[in-house]
Amino acid sequence: MVKRRKQKLKKKNKTVISKPPKNGIIGGVLGDRDQRTKAGRHNLVSLLLALVLMIGGSVYWGVQHHQYSNYLINNTTPDGTNLQFTQSGTTIALNDVWTDRSRDLIVVHLRYPEAAHQALSSDGRNYKMYLAMTGQKPSKNLQMRYGLLGTDGGGYLFIRGKFQQQAYQVFLTNKKQLSQDSLDSNPAASASADSTSGTITAAMDSADLNSANDKGILSLANNKKTSTATEDYINFRINPYSETTHVSSTNFLTKNGEIDYSAVVEAMSTRDMTKSLQKNIDKHEARIKTLNATIHDYQQRLRENKNDDIAGSGISTAKTSLGQENDTVKNLKDELEKYNNHKFDESSFGHMQTKFTLLTK
Repeated sequence: MVKRRKQKLKKKNKTVISKPPKNGIIGGVLGDRDQRTKAGRHNLVSLLLALVLMIGGSVYWGVQHHQYSNYLINNTTPDGTNLQFTQSGTTIALNDVWTDRSRDLIVVHLRYPEAAHQALSSDGRNYKMYLAMTGQKPSKNLQMRYGLLGTDGGGYLFIRGKFQQQAYQVFLTNKKQLSQDSLDSNPAASASADSTSGTITAAMDSADLNSANDKGILSLANNKKTSTATEDYINFRINPYSETTHVSSTNFLTKNGEIDYSAVVEAMSTRDMTKSLQKNIDKHEARIKTLNATIHDYQQRLRENKNDDIAGSGISTAKTSLGQENDTVKNLKDELEKYNNHKFDESSFGHMQTKFTLLTK
């Protein structure tokens, strides 16, 4: 009986083993049902998913980084960026860049601190302008002009033409250094217009406009093919279609196609200037109010005690300060009225430089 059962079981086992599975794999398509096999299968799937995510993430990061780099390269230099002349070391700031809705005029406002006014000329003719670009030129009738709004005001660069949706590199070269110390230590800082033109042009022949930093500043000092030691320049990037370019709701050109300087100054400077002047007026008027209260207090003390020497001298000092504050407020209000009512034209910017060099890559 036992022997018969063993033979029957042996025969059954042979039958099972002799029949191959339909898919040709013992245990099914995904392997047998052993726990170790299942764990290995899960690990393999997880590894494959991790590889896919890692590769996809690297590709996405690369695309985003490339797009962000292009965004920075094509953007206008940000407001407030300090610009240092390469030889004299004098620093001015790019205050802001504006255009109007037609994009036919770009205006750059450069802010001169007191030290810059002492070192740099207020005559626009003592500067040289360059406009560098790749691709199509803005237009055949491209115009550039640079001047300062008064002898102690900021610099204004006007660039007129039909512009493409691309970035342009501007170079402004200082041709006349006023600081004697700077001239003694950097005699090349007052280089002639011809020698400066040669170095900028030669340097730009082999320069890559896309090598500017994230603020749109291009360095020519690392150019091995030419030397920039004889030039004193700043540079920055502009793009009329950039997000960092301000767009005025008013037109910068008249119906006759001329630059409306009053509209430009109104949009770029007058509002900020009048706001600053009014803030200054409020500050001095607050001091006047305090001085009047102080004088009243001292007068009250003298009425109670005619021998109060401190009150007597205090009144004298306060009245002197009060007169100075009243004069200051009057001058500030006169200046505020001038900005509110003054009509600006080309003569407001003194002698303007109109010659420029166009550099195309």
